[in-house]
Amino acid sequence: ALRSQSGRPTVEANEFRGCPLAAVEVRDEGSDPLVINNTVMDGSDGGIVVHNQARGTIKGNTIAGNVKAGITMCTGASGIVCDNVVMGGKGAGILCHTDAGGVVRGNRISATEKAGIEMRKGAKTQVVANHVTGGLAQGIFVHSGAGGHFEANVISACKGPLIEVTGAAEPPPVFEKNELVGGPGGGVGMALHGNARAEVRGCLVKECARAGVHVSDGAAPLVEANKIIGSGEHGIVIAGESVQATCRIVDNLVSGSHLAGIDVSQGAAPVVTRNVVERGSASGLHMHDGARGVFEHNTVRLNAKAGVTVRQALTHRVALRLAPRPRGDNRVLGEVGFQRGQVLALVERRPQQVEVA
Repeated sequence: ALRSQSGRPTVEANEFRGCPLAAVEVRDEGSDPLVINNTVMDGSDGGIVVHNQARGTIKGNTIAGNVKAGITMCTGASGIVCDNVVMGGKGAGILCHTDAGGVVRGNRISATEKAGIEMRKGAKTQVVANHVTGGLAQGIFVHSGAGGHFEANVISACKGPLIEVTGAAEPPPVFEKNELVGGPGGGVGMALHGNARAEVRGCLVKECARAGVHVSDGAAPLVEANKIIGSGEHGIVIAGESVQATCRIVDNLVSGSHLAGIDVSQGAAPVVTRNVVERGSASGLHMHDGARGVFEHNTVRLNAKAGVTVRQALTHRVALRLAPRPRGDNRVLGEVGFQRGQVLALVERRPQQVEVA
């Protein structure tokens, strides 16, 4: 194994196999090495570790089959981790924790047993243009007070959520222009729970085996201007009394869901506005089991079943918020179902068909 504690040495084109500790350790403020084009395989610990305020450029390395994370940045480290290939291993592909900063860019991560990229304990790393595929857990997992900026990553065919965020962070993590592609046997596209306050903008979420986006357990994200296409279950799920009006679902396209395009239940009270919900195999908007909230200016069209389905007693107050008015109309093209609810008129025109369960 090799340790860098100061200066800017170059560690290049070495092969490390079966190391009992990290193959390359970069530590302490003032250490800023180039670690490039090395092979690190089958170690009993992590592959490359950058910690204790160190910097460094970790580039073009091939890391495979280690017991812990392929690359770790932690305890205030702020290196540049780019263009590496991380395969297999029992830990995360790249792990950032304990106030890590820096940049994780252009890495290819596959078949890890834990998350492809994991952020925790105050990490605020920029995560840009990485490819994560075929993992046995999450593609990206952000938790325990971590934040960061996640942009233009491509995540596919993982068994867990392609992105999972849990726990509040200040500032909250931001996800922009990521592409999430599901696969057989996979989970949801994006899971936001445990008081998460993430911002999700301009992402493409497609062909997930379960929901495209799942919000629950006190999460209050902004989900804005995303395309959620071909979900195996609901396009967007919002569930739980703790999900309040600070959860905003705005300007999204939800298309081709196998269940409801947007499903709100269990007392959730989000703001759902200016979305287009279309071409699903069930209802467009489905509000049930005590769902509350504000639903305005949505366009619901070309769904196989009712455009809007409401059942099990939405409150009268919320029904009023759903009534058509200059600032609160829902444009529905197709049928509207009213099930077991004391609900006022929801649409601008008389529905073609009313379903009663």
